[in-house]
Amino acid sequence: MIRFEMQDGVFNFRVAGVLCRQGKVLLHRNEKDGYYAFPGGRVEPFEDTEESLRREFREEMAQPVKIDRLLAVHENFFRNRGKTFHELGFYYQVAFDGEPVIPVEGTFFSKEREEDGTPHLKFVWVELAQVDVLPLRPDFMKPRLLHPSAQVEHVVSHAL
Repeated sequence: MIRFEMQDGVFNFRVAGVLCRQGKVLLHRNEKDGYYAFPGGRVEPFEDTEESLRREFREEMAQPVKIDRLLAVHENFFRNRGKTFHELGFYYQVAFDGEPVIPVEGTFFSKEREEDGTPHLKFVWVELAQVDVLPLRPDFMKPRLLHPSAQVEHVVSHAL
């Protein structure tokens, strides 16, 4: 994974998928964090972002996806768990590749496990109309879920 820990912070290269179905969007949450995020993960060296996203969906939930289009590139500067982060994120619109193998409503847990055996992530389908009141990161995506842009966007966020 492309993640560099430095004395003054952390650099992440992340990819995420926006998967919408029947007026809902799929989000996930690590119980250690107080917010939701879009499914995805860190890009591996020499792996393009689209392949990385397909791999993350396979690893976390055994769900094949196809990439529809790039929505945004996000340069994100923030603090989390006492560390300063510089994250480069690629956000893609994705769709199921074939029939869904995950639940298409409610909640479910990732295939990946923590060291203690508990699920790494909790996935939840959220009504698009309710996203605005959730603690969702990155929050610049909230209005874009209801009113997507036809253009790829470049967004820079400074929340330090």
